[in-house]
Amino acid sequence: MLWLLCSLLTTALLLFLGFSVSGYRATYPASDSFLAGTIQLVEITLVRDDAQNLACASNITSGGLRCAFDSAERPAPALDERHTLRPYSSIKGELLLAAGLWSSLPARKDLPTSRFTVVCNFHVTSVLKSASLRWAPHAKFEPLERSVSFGFVSDCVIPP
Repeated sequence: MLWLLCSLLTTALLLFLGFSVSGYRATYPASDSFLAGTIQLVEITLVRDDAQNLACASNITSGGLRCAFDSAERPAPALDERHTLRPYSSIKGELLLAAGLWSSLPARKDLPTSRFTVVCNFHVTSVLKSASLRWAPHAKFEPLERSVSFGFVSDCVIPP
């Protein structure tokens, strides 16, 4: 019985150490279905004002993508929209951080005035845990509670 308990604890320790060194967490988000290095079709729900409303705060930069605010929630040096991460929700309720959505859409004046969805190719770069999100321009940043996939979107269309 003691031998069985020791072997189970040893196996658990080896698995923990293996996942710690393998970069597993940097590749696989805690609950989303987006895998780093893949391109996923995603449908995102928006309103026009989300271009100004949504923001994230983090010191993490990857692939030229980063949040508009640093981890102290101060504005970071400006990047163009194609490199600035913003939080979005898919119609399946999946949270993701993506850059480039607004530059991939038609001119702002041509966007629907009510809530609408866009379908985009989501190029998953990595997974981020250390960030805070806000959903309105003067709202308080709230820390992430789980890992979130991030990357950039392209070829966005508004379905008929």
